[in-house]
Amino acid sequence: CYTSPTSCTKFDFLNKYVKSNKQIIIVGDLNATNYLWHCASNNNKGSHLLELINNNQLIIHNNSIPTSRKSNNIIDLCI
Repeated sequence: CYTSPTSCTKFDFLNKYVKSNKQIIIVGDLNATNYLWHCASNNNKGSHLLELINNNQLIIHNNSIPTSRKSNNIIDLCI
């Protein structure tokens, strides 16, 4: 999936998929930053995504290699 850098996405739309599938892979250019996945800072989308991850016992499968050339952050995630 894709969320633009300027969107205010809270990732609520992913809840129904996560709740209805015990095995799910989420991959996307999410533009969500968080210290947990080795970003330089947190943004609101990163906080909302972390809440989704924690509430549903999901796992981030990225390593610490940045996926953004503009910011040196990891904004393309595999969950």
